[in-house]
Amino acid sequence: MYTLPFEAVTEWVNRNYFWLPRSVDFICPHSECGRKVNFALDNWQHHTLVRSAVAIATCPGCHKEVSFFVIGAAKFGDTGRKECEELCMHPTPKLHHRPMRGLDNIPEPIARAYISAVNVFNAREWNATAMLVGRALEGLAKHLMPEDKKHLSLAQMLAEMPTTIDLTETLKTLTDGLRKGRNLGAHFDLQKEADEEVARMMIEFIEYFLEYLYILPREVKELHDRL
Repeated sequence: MYTLPFEAVTEWVNRNYFWLPRSVDFICPHSECGRKVNFALDNWQHHTLVRSAVAIATCPGCHKEVSFFVIGAAKFGDTGRKECEELCMHPTPKLHHRPMRGLDNIPEPIARAYISAVNVFNAREWNATAMLVGRALEGLAKHLMPEDKKHLSLAQMLAEMPTTIDLTETLKTLTDGLRKGRNLGAHFDLQKEADEEVARMMIEFIEYFLEYLYILPREVKELHDRL
């Protein structure tokens, strides 16, 4: 099974006083298809006791069945939120990009934002990818900044970052590129819009940055201790 990002849900519906997806945009998980399609989910079998549900949809491209699972459905009217605890599909789709290694070394909020960006990239939503990479970058900047600088804009925090941590010129260029890519996704412009290449580069860039800050230092220390 593969956990879907909630951004893939285009419509939620109340079924038996629980919120369930009615429409999902994602790639078909069957290897011979792989199209980005819309799955209509109208046949939910709901298990109220454990707040779970299962539905089977047909890919409009290859006409093969795909199963969807809701775990921990949100109760209608309780908190106003619609998202369940987890939304999964089966079979697992062939992903265009797999999450980086070492996520357990990265602060959880930043890791969650990064995973959301990867999930949306795999759904082929390039603008949304740029926005979510920008969100991960902003969270990372706030995590690294001292308290008196957390209120600054992203551009200001990135400018101040070299005074807080040691950044080489390459990483300074990298963070500035991420900021500019994020602006492509965040602001409407008919002439400038993130495409697949920009989205992929942004995912790879934030991975380089996270690896430099959180994963490489630990691996260097472990190697040093072994030597």
